[in-house]
Amino acid sequence: MLITIRMTATGLNLDQTHITQANREYKEEVVAATPAASTNVLRSYSVARDVDTENGKSAKKVLSYEGKSVRLKRVNNVSSATISTGALSADDQKELITTLKGDDAGYFPEKPVALGDTWKQSLKKILGGSSDIPDGDANLTFLEFTQQNGHKCAHIQMKASVSQDLSGITLSGDLTGDLYFAVDINRTLQMDLDGPLKMNGKQTAGDKTIEINGTGKLHVSSHMLFLQVAGKPQVPATK
Repeated sequence: MLITIRMTATGLNLDQTHITQANREYKEEVVAATPAASTNVLRSYSVARDVDTENGKSAKKVLSYEGKSVRLKRVNNVSSATISTGALSADDQKELITTLKGDDAGYFPEKPVALGDTWKQSLKKILGGSSDIPDGDANLTFLEFTQQNGHKCAHIQMKASVSQDLSGITLSGDLTGDLYFAVDINRTLQMDLDGPLKMNGKQTAGDKTIEINGTGKLHVSSHMLFLQVAGKPQVPATK
């Protein structure tokens, strides 16, 4: 995920560019999964870090589970996260547990859909309730069936309007992009979303009211390559 915002404020000498980048790379083994909402997942994270850049100066935050194995469990809709060595910070544990709440089939409505159909869905349902991304309603259109990495996929186009209040500052924007859902294994293979962001609001500092404005962009990208499914090797990625 990449967020870029340029902010200005009336009455202050403020003209800043802020970039937030979150990068997660891991291999995952699903040890067990049942229809009764029980899940046991083992992930090996090679990269887990956030980078904040303000006016060209970067600050990197390496998360507590980078370079470690993470066990994620969900039993009777109660989720937990543990790591192979050391301890998870409270924020990292919350983030990991949130990833288990995502519904891989959350793009679809409860009723059947056909090619060309359009429907509405909550971004929180699609993205697992992540607090890093503003909530909003998404319009999804089932464009076609296509092949991705050896899997038959539903190609879905998404358009969404997002909005979030940040202590009196409103962050809003529009996202568009494409999703590829593998119908044979019931998993998302690819998601790429982009769009412009706006920041508007007022804050009070002493006896002064400061008007803050900003423009920027949001990019969300997720690409999954399944090496084995039910013990069977999968077809390597091809272009």
